[in-house]
Amino acid sequence: MLILGVGDWFMSHPIAVRKRFRFFDDVYPSPDRQVQAVRRHPRAHFYRLTFLGAFQLIAPDGQRIEIGSKKAIALLALLATAPTGERWRSWVQEKLWGSLDTRAQAGLRRELHRLRKLTTPYNVELFYADFRTIRLNLTALGSRLNHSQKATAAARLTADRKLRASLS
Repeated sequence: MLILGVGDWFMSHPIAVRKRFRFFDDVYPSPDRQVQAVRRHPRAHFYRLTFLGAFQLIAPDGQRIEIGSKKAIALLALLATAPTGERWRSWVQEKLWGSLDTRAQAGLRRELHRLRKLTTPYNVELFYADFRTIRLNLTALGSRLNHSQKATAAARLTADRKLRASLS
């Protein structure tokens, strides 16, 4: 913990100081009128996802994680465009594989396993999966998509699906 001794001016203007020193996560006075601040590292434990333009998954250490599977990228896009970051497994299987048979279940398990293998070295889980749902770890994402980006990403996925359907 970082302890700073400052005057009464600081004590009466904590919001202004927090805006000025953005690396302070929390600022509070101690009993002896000193300010204690918890220093946070903005990119210490966060993944970053970029869907607009070229897809990127940036690891907590700043390195780009290469995802070779288009299905894994689509899986992350489907989870990121969900309002809560959570989707039913059956819904994801239907969207990515077009069915609910055992091959679709095996394909989803395979993609989840690949993503886990890629993110294991960083000791921060990107997603959680159980027998019913798959959920992005939103606390591990440095920036979530805002509503307009979600709508744009969903529209691009729909347009891409329609284009592929018309070509086949």
